[in-house]
Amino acid sequence: MFKGIPVFDLIEDALNAKCEFIVITPVLREIQKLLKSRSIKKSKAAEFAMKMISAHCNIYEFPFSINEKVDDILIKAAENMRALIATNDKELRRILRRKGISHVYYRESEKLFEVWGEDLC
Repeated sequence: MFKGIPVFDLIEDALNAKCEFIVITPVLREIQKLLKSRSIKKSKAAEFAMKMISAHCNIYEFPFSINEKVDDILIKAAENMRALIATNDKELRRILRRKGISHVYYRESEKLFEVWGEDLC
């Protein structure tokens, strides 16, 4: 639950399917860096993300170069694995739409998740 929102249940409802939730290692590394952030807000969010990941997600080793941006690695992973990306990052969502990559995002105004693209679950 994030802010009282059952995130994983709502994503499965939006997809009308049971899903395997995975986090690729570069994303996990980025969250682990945020745990050490001087910003209390960022470190608390990262701590919560780690709890959610350990309770609901599988970790998937995905090869990457240290200099690669996490968003670029995430896009590569989605293409290679034919997977949906869950994000509320507006810039990343714009790139995903342009590349035709399916994704799911939370619509705050409607309190639900919306799927863009092909339902891959």
